[in-house]
Amino acid sequence: MQFLFRDSTYKIPPALSLSLFTHSWRKLLLTSSSLQRYADSPDRKDDESSMYMLLETKGEDCIYTKDGTVDYHKRPANKFNTGSWKACFFIVATASFERLAYFGMSSNLLLYFKLELNQHSATASRNLSNWTGACYIVPLFGAFIADGYIGKYWTIAISSILYAIGMTLLTLSASVPWLIPTCFKTDLWDATDARTIVSFTALYLVALASGGIKACVSAYGADQFDDNDMAEKKLKSSFFNWYYQMMNIGSLLAHSLIVWVQDNVGWDWGFGIPTLAMAMGVVSFFSGTWFYRNHKPGGSPLTRFFQVVVASLRKKRINVPADASRLYEIDGVNSTIKGSRKLNHTKNFSFFDKATVETPSDRATGLVNPWRLCTVTQVEELKTVLRLLPIWITGIIFSSVRGQMDNLFVLQGSFMNTQVGNSSFNIPPASLGTFGTLSVIFWVPVYDQIIVPLARKLTGHPNGITQLQRIGAGHFISIFSMLSAGILEVIRLDIVKKNNYYEIKPVPISIFWQVPQFFIIGCAEVFTLVGQMEFFYEQVPDSMRSLGSALRLTTIALGSYTSSLLVSIVIKVTTEDGGPGWIPDNLNYGQLQNFFWLLGVLSVVNLGIFVVVARWHTSKRLVGNLVQLRSPCPPILLCALSLSLQRTPTCHRKYHKFLSSLEISSSSSLSTTTQSHNRPPFAYLLSHTHTHTHSVHQDYAYSISYIAIPERALFFSLSCIGRLITRWMETTTNANGASKSKVPDKIPVAAHPLAEDPTDIASNIKYHAQYSPHFSPVKFEPEQAYYAAAESVRDRLIQQWNETYLHYHKVDPKQTYYLSMEFLQGRALTNAIGNLDIQDAYASALNKLGHELEEITEQEKDMALGNGGLGRLASCFLDSMTTLNLPAWGYGLRYRYGLFKQSISKAGQEEMAEDWLEKFSPWEVVRHDVVFPVRFFGHVEVLPTGSRKWVGGEVLQALAYDVPIPGYKTKNTNSLRLWEAKASAEDFNLFQFNDGQYGSAGELHARAQQICAVLYPGDATEEGKLLRLKQQFFLCSASLQDIISRFKERKDGTDVRQWSEFPSKVAVQLNDTHPTLAIPELMRLLMDEEGLGWDEAWDVTSRTIAYTNHTVLPEALEKWSQVVMSKLLPRHMEIIEEIDKRFIAMIESTRPDLKSKISDMRILDHNPNKPVVRMANLCVVSGHTVNGVAQLHSDILKAELFADYVSVWPTKFQNKTNGITPRRWLRFCSPELSEIITKWLKTDKWVTNLDLLVGLRQFADNPELHAEWDSAKMANKKRLAQYILRVTGESIDPNTLFDIQVKRIHEYKRQLLNILGAVYRYKKLKEMSPEERKSTTPRTIMIGGKAFATYTNAKRIVKLVNDVGAVVNTDPEVNEYLKVVFVPNYNVSVAEVLIPGSELSQHISTAGMEASGTSNMKFALNGCLIIGTLDGANVEIREEVGKENFFLFGATADEVPQLRKDRENGLFKPDPRYEEAKQFIRSKAFGSYDYNPLLDSLEGNSGYGRGDYFLVGHDFPTYIDTQAQVDEAYKDRKRWIKMSILSTAGSGKFSSDRTISQYAKEIWKIEECPVP
Repeated sequence: MQFLFRDSTYKIPPALSLSLFTHSWRKLLLTSSSLQRYADSPDRKDDESSMYMLLETKGEDCIYTKDGTVDYHKRPANKFNTGSWKACFFIVATASFERLAYFGMSSNLLLYFKLELNQHSATASRNLSNWTGACYIVPLFGAFIADGYIGKYWTIAISSILYAIGMTLLTLSASVPWLIPTCFKTDLWDATDARTIVSFTALYLVALASGGIKACVSAYGADQFDDNDMAEKKLKSSFFNWYYQMMNIGSLLAHSLIVWVQDNVGWDWGFGIPTLAMAMGVVSFFSGTWFYRNHKPGGSPLTRFFQVVVASLRKKRINVPADASRLYEIDGVNSTIKGSRKLNHTKNFSFFDKATVETPSDRATGLVNPWRLCTVTQVEELKTVLRLLPIWITGIIFSSVRGQMDNLFVLQGSFMNTQVGNSSFNIPPASLGTFGTLSVIFWVPVYDQIIVPLARKLTGHPNGITQLQRIGAGHFISIFSMLSAGILEVIRLDIVKKNNYYEIKPVPISIFWQVPQFFIIGCAEVFTLVGQMEFFYEQVPDSMRSLGSALRLTTIALGSYTSSLLVSIVIKVTTEDGGPGWIPDNLNYGQLQNFFWLLGVLSVVNLGIFVVVARWHTSKRLVGNLVQLRSPCPPILLCALSLSLQRTPTCHRKYHKFLSSLEISSSSSLSTTTQSHNRPPFAYLLSHTHTHTHSVHQDYAYSISYIAIPERALFFSLSCIGRLITRWMETTTNANGASKSKVPDKIPVAAHPLAEDPTDIASNIKYHAQYSPHFSPVKFEPEQAYYAAAESVRDRLIQQWNETYLHYHKVDPKQTYYLSMEFLQGRALTNAIGNLDIQDAYASALNKLGHELEEITEQEKDMALGNGGLGRLASCFLDSMTTLNLPAWGYGLRYRYGLFKQSISKAGQEEMAEDWLEKFSPWEVVRHDVVFPVRFFGHVEVLPTGSRKWVGGEVLQALAYDVPIPGYKTKNTNSLRLWEAKASAEDFNLFQFNDGQYGSAGELHARAQQICAVLYPGDATEEGKLLRLKQQFFLCSASLQDIISRFKERKDGTDVRQWSEFPSKVAVQLNDTHPTLAIPELMRLLMDEEGLGWDEAWDVTSRTIAYTNHTVLPEALEKWSQVVMSKLLPRHMEIIEEIDKRFIAMIESTRPDLKSKISDMRILDHNPNKPVVRMANLCVVSGHTVNGVAQLHSDILKAELFADYVSVWPTKFQNKTNGITPRRWLRFCSPELSEIITKWLKTDKWVTNLDLLVGLRQFADNPELHAEWDSAKMANKKRLAQYILRVTGESIDPNTLFDIQVKRIHEYKRQLLNILGAVYRYKKLKEMSPEERKSTTPRTIMIGGKAFATYTNAKRIVKLVNDVGAVVNTDPEVNEYLKVVFVPNYNVSVAEVLIPGSELSQHISTAGMEASGTSNMKFALNGCLIIGTLDGANVEIREEVGKENFFLFGATADEVPQLRKDRENGLFKPDPRYEEAKQFIRSKAFGSYDYNPLLDSLEGNSGYGRGDYFLVGHDFPTYIDTQAQVDEAYKDRKRWIKMSILSTAGSGKFSSDRTISQYAKEIWKIEECPVP
């Protein structure tokens, strides 16, 4: 065996290698054993869900620190004689005395400015804010000096002396007689210039000195703990809490004793005592000199930053290699920067990585010039600081709000009764700050000793919660202080007003009412300020720790300046009318509460920003000797597998699957360093070079210059084991023995587009693999096989599509065009081969090619063309239209990135772009000859003829993509035509591009790509609103131009078609309000392009278009700004105005009794604050038919939403209860159950005539059917359990009750009610004895769905579900009886696994809120029982399956309005079980995340986001009671299976075939047109 040394090759005899291997293994075991003893020791107080393992084997414990610190003699620091709390005692004492001096001087400084220097309130407040800001901005200078040049010790020493001098001067300014004016305390007086100069000189000298102390003292204290010593590292985590605690004790003395002295004794003594305290701080600091550990200064960080910037700019045209190991870093363990450890490469801010790309000129002189070539660590230092800035900015906003409250609290208190009880003692207003300090003193030990240990148990995090979570919690808590202050001011002013106390000071209300606001602020400080202190210290590079502290302090400085600016703006704005404003000198005339409300709003906004940036933040990554393992797996096995990673994808999958089974993250296991120049210690995986030989032991040569010989022997042995494992994985073959990595040679290559024989189909698949190539020809792995198989199926679809198109062209039937913004198609392969009835043939063909059909279908990604029920309904309708041989097409947009792909992390839901078009979709057929222009913006010209023309603006091209839609066992194949926006080559400005103006050159192309990029882009900005409106119009315009073109094309032998025929040949259905612009666009095309008059165009339009309403939710009834509409579509706005005008005239002339209702019925809402176009009203006025989608929904539309229109057009409104396609949702997704149904009905015609399912009722009690039914359901449950294990890692028991709720996450759908019920169930199980639990019904609750990215409460619900699951599923007492699982990235393909495996499904929306719902139909069809309210289609499902087979609870739709009124009137009385569940969540039983904002939506009686609008509290008791009924029913297996059979038997009505037949006959008036 050979090992490569640095400059020679050394051969080890086999016997010696065996001996060395044994020695290394023994050494490894000893190390692992010691680590395990440490992990099991009682000294470890944190939760052992993870352990930190030192990768370097330890020899004797060194007596010196390992972090490079030195003592005062500049010798290596002895950790037994220096540092830790021995040194921190003096540092903390210094900080405490400094805080005593600072707050003793500054707490009452506002009154000193007013009373002693005779300044007005606003002036005094600004001066105080400016000085405070200076105190917190100069730490940047102090940090720069400390980190770069003289070190923290000397910076603190010099600054403390200057501090004492400044304090002495301030004391003199208040006590020297000649500085005090002779007319002092008479009616008119001013401070002497000398006194003012001395006072402000002293103050700013203190500010300068405080910069050196504040920037360094906390970082210097933390430096006293060695990160390489685990015991000291644990102590450091508590240091910041107790450091802040001691500072606040000093502050407490200042706010109480010293403020009292200043108010009652005098300013000379009031400033003298703080001066003495600072002197004691100086003595304390120097007394600890012998115990301190000091880091050597690392040089100017600014210089290093500039070097990175300059080097990056010099190499701006150089590409950064994808392999980070090729980036420059020095050899060895340490970095080039003194006192700083190496940092791993990160991918963000990649421009600066150019500075680390080595070029030949970088070493031209033999030395590395850092202005040309920087190390990875140097670049990462700059990146680390840049990543801190967003968090830093939110800190500024927090400080600006908090600092202003501190000042104004004092002013507020000065107008309140300061008397203590009935005594003569009056407490100074500034002394109320004492309660804020007491709050801090109270919360620090509570946090450190109670909250952190409890949080550790819940989260597994060493510190309980992360630093960012801690900061965010403080942001949230501070909001309530503002609310408290504002409410108090409202009460105080009310007393003033009622008693005419405007000139009375103080107002008779006790100042102690301010205590809550101070107490809350104190609590917020413990979370936010201490969290910031620790966060900035830990996240800055090692050599910039003082800079980290300074950055934190600058948030206070800039916050002070910002607050000063805010006060100035508020005063200016509120006094413009000559009034006193919000903050006058006499607050009794002011409106201070308004200012507090303003601060509250700013805090809420800041919290939202913080949450966003915190999720974006990436922590610094050290190249160190610590790595986190989730479980104590044998290191040798990890090494063996890791050394064999360089294998095939199949091997990779098995490797990661194996690691998953060990609960070990492959990314965090023994991974190699990213810098090729480093020589990592023993347990790092070594960089290796693959050498292509035939012998196992020669496959790898390792560069191990820095590894001891025993470790080399060990790694040789591990490499052999690893190679054997990987070779075994590689040799795995399928059942037929065919390799999956290339195309089998036995199958001939031949084109058979219409083949039905498996061998011919296999030939056709192979033909596409070879002659329609998308991949390398040597590969035929599952992905390649999928694309080839899909193209083979598409051959048949295209043939049938062509025949269908030609048949429609020949027959010229009336055709329906279904316009929808969403089509949630799901996977196409299984649906296509199922509908074409060639499923078995393709399974056999793929088997001949070495693949399984199930494996191939898993390769397909869902088309990301929709979001929820709206899109899925449209897709079901397309399937039924074709199956019924109806001439009908769908029109939509080709979204490249869909809505989003959902992933779940500890933070909750995360959104990523869908990647369904990352390669391509084999189901699309691009139609390069079908292109239409679509215009935006521009203006309207009036032609000489009087006609109007829309001109100018920008014109994009709509390119058609057809997706063939096959019917079930029919020749007809319809089309889903999708539009993609493009700009032409003429729109690309080549001159600008060659001139370097790349963005401008392709600006129109970029805007075109935006239109079809994302489904439902955010519309909070005007740009977002314009983009959404662009999408809707783009769909409508392109589709109508295509429809008109086809109408003209089918001329039936005549030269010109009459436009009066158009409604008899074309039916346009608007799926919700999104395609409403089809109405004015059709009018425009008919009038402006085709020359029709208004009346004729209106007659054609109103007889062509019909509208389906899907919701009564206000936010879903679209209203577009008239301003936006006029800007984007000026001609259409004219047409809409004319429609509105004529509608009003019609109502006034025919229905004068409705004149008072015109403002609500008209299309245009001319509200001066927000004029809008009501799209639903436009649809109702213009369409010939309006339909709801469930009987209850349609009744609500006619009785409430559109009641006035119904009185005008009573026959216009219809009901069309939604339906689902039984092909995808039973026949294909549950083949076992389908075969049973076919067997017992003795026919498979139920697949197209779902009413036949009623025949199952006669067998509902048959034991044989029961056994088969139960077996099929169990097979589906096991399939579901395997899926859940694969995607979540959670093992669920198929013998438990599978309880599922999957749908879009929304408060009205009440996933919150579901999880509250789960929480209550968990709590009750915890309270039971083991014997009692055995009598319960074990249940697995699964919840899935996407929360819209900006819907905060919905995302909180997602996180709550995951947090509850994390606790419940790991609780050994309960997880046998209850599990809670969130199913990520719910889509059609996921539903096809979930729905067949379900036994109970929750459809629990607030009655009257859900239009219909279709998932309830899918569940019921699959024999799943429903627990639900009388909402949407639940009403009709219950009628069809039988009331006894439906678990009903909750209020009815007609009861809801009165219940809401009762809630507003305070009549709601919550059930104790409901309160118990909420309180259990608030108790932090499910983690440290603050769920109060979510739960607060259930509290109160009214108000935005409160008052439990969706009646969760009202329905909770009946929900729990009904769930108990479910438990009892499930125990009776015979009864449950019978109910399941009857559920399927009663689902015949809910076929989309029935729904589409009704649309065709009653709305569209179209007939079947089968291809012969």
